Amino acid sequence: YSGTSMASPHVAGAGALVLEASPGSTPQAVQNRLLSDGSSGTLTGVPWSTPNLLLNVSDL
Repeated sequence: YSGTSMASPHVAGAGALVLEASPGSTPQAVQNRLLSDGSSGTLTGVPWSTPNLLLNVSDL
């Protein structure tokens, strides 16, 4: 499985983990946390217009 159909529920779950740890977070704060915690340079073959980050929830 791949693509946004699989990525969307994973990112939503990671966002829920951020909100569980910091219940007062704004949507922008959740986005910032997910982007800052992502691992860059590990994915290949993704469009140039994407953040190209591997989601990391180990520290959430």
